[in-house]
Amino acid sequence: MKFSLLILATLVFVSSCDDAQKITQLYSYPEWRQDLFIGQMPENSFYLFNLGSPSKGLLPTKILKGESQPKALPHEMPVAGQKVINQYLQIIRERFKDSALVISHSDVELSNHDKSKVTLTLNGLKTYNLNGVLLTKGDLPSKSPQEAGLHHGPAWFNTNILEIKTGEPTTLYESQPFKYFEKQSTYLLGISSYKKLSPKERNEITGFYFQDPVTTVLRYKGTFAKSPDSIVALYYDGALECTSQLPQKLTPFEKMPKFQEVCKEGSELENILKRLPPDSIDLVVTNNESLTGALFNRTPIIGAGGSPTYLSSARITRSSGKVNLKESLLLPPIKLCHKMFAGTQDCTFTSGDGDVDEERFDLMEISGFGLIPARFLGREIKL
Repeated sequence: MKFSLLILATLVFVSSCDDAQKITQLYSYPEWRQDLFIGQMPENSFYLFNLGSPSKGLLPTKILKGESQPKALPHEMPVAGQKVINQYLQIIRERFKDSALVISHSDVELSNHDKSKVTLTLNGLKTYNLNGVLLTKGDLPSKSPQEAGLHHGPAWFNTNILEIKTGEPTTLYESQPFKYFEKQSTYLLGISSYKKLSPKERNEITGFYFQDPVTTVLRYKGTFAKSPDSIVALYYDGALECTSQLPQKLTPFEKMPKFQEVCKEGSELENILKRLPPDSIDLVVTNNESLTGALFNRTPIIGAGGSPTYLSSARITRSSGKVNLKESLLLPPIKLCHKMFAGTQDCTFTSGDGDVDEERFDLMEISGFGLIPARFLGREIKL
């Protein structure tokens, strides 16, 4: 048994150092390396994590194995779920402290007749202790906030949903027009798309209107007291049709595909970026689950690819008031595992490469296809 474990440890080490193709730890970060994660960060850098669609991750999702995969593998692997997501986010806060931002859009639907889901989603967003939550149409009540009996909190923000009475961005539930993160020297605007709403959703809006996104950006950008190295980011909640692969390796922003190569032409976001004057926005973040990362001209766009079973992640490096495309990195997203295969230290059934999977199955076989509690940045995930 000791001999088998020695062989397994050796194989895991060798395969983890293989630059050609990663064999183990696919979409997982089981160990904490402060020298790597923090010590080697360029100056003026921070980590950005994008939760995507919180309500879809409230309950665990079961990932099923393929029919052609070894019978010894478990039939399914659970991922995500509010309890597990909360642990991953707590570990991020403990490890990275103020070197990380965790943001999301709000997909609370106050008009949903399933009030238990509304409460569960809202409480989940509060429990996650996020740095920023984009307020969207679903947060707008058909009744007054007092009658709705719900309270969001100061993490919520939105820049283009205006109150008709004041003509200013809504302060509903303490929502702010934008977020400023001093440590990261980053302004974050939030746009919720009116175009993506159905006629029924539009008719439900009372007392609010959605300002044109370009007008909104230009209105606020000019009011920011930008320092020489600060950047302006935009969180966009709107419809996008994209098809991009989840990266298995670190990808410099300058190597990300062009936006037009992975997303359907003519989207509202494309139109917004074309209409804005050059250098108006330094970074775009979107809740789109089919987009991982892309470049629109020189503007990086980071999606929520793989949500809700993955947590999108990137390392942002600022330079002279812009995002440094060479130093900034799109990271393999974090798979929100409950348990891991002992042999590969991840919870991924297949890499998508037959030859790689053969090597992975060899490692799993040596460990008897055993499962262990998932680990993230040196901490065990408790079920």
